[in-house]
Amino acid sequence: MGNITETSVFENSKKYSENHYWNFDETIYASSYLIGVDEPNVPPIRNITLLALLSECGCLTNNDGTPFPQSEIDGINNLAIVWYYKDDEIHIHQIYNHDTGEVYWDYESMGNMDWTDNDDKLVGSILMYGNLQETIGVNYV
Repeated sequence: MGNITETSVFENSKKYSENHYWNFDETIYASSYLIGVDEPNVPPIRNITLLALLSECGCLTNNDGTPFPQSEIDGINNLAIVWYYKDDEIHIHQIYNHDTGEVYWDYESMGNMDWTDNDDKLVGSILMYGNLQETIGVNYV
């Protein structure tokens, strides 16, 4: 069970058409994809897997906040990042399990919640080192 919702934005066609989601792009990564993590006051940049970054940022938890069992985390093979352009900038909309549709991070579901340091680390790392534009529609290993 994910901490946001059970299906990706692309699996709900009614929501897709009502909210103009046709402007979204999706980039698919193997969970073992190495991504740079740049943290304030913590030099230098370090590389970890995208799956480890999601875990480190608290995204792999159940609705009650308990972490997923390691066996469930080990079964995550492909991660998809849904993103879009707004005012000439890339914005991350959602991160989900491409094989099951389980959503791990979703900007819209945050509602009035405060943006956390973990959100900043996750989104900042993806924007800086995720090569989103270069990998549209392909599996990136």
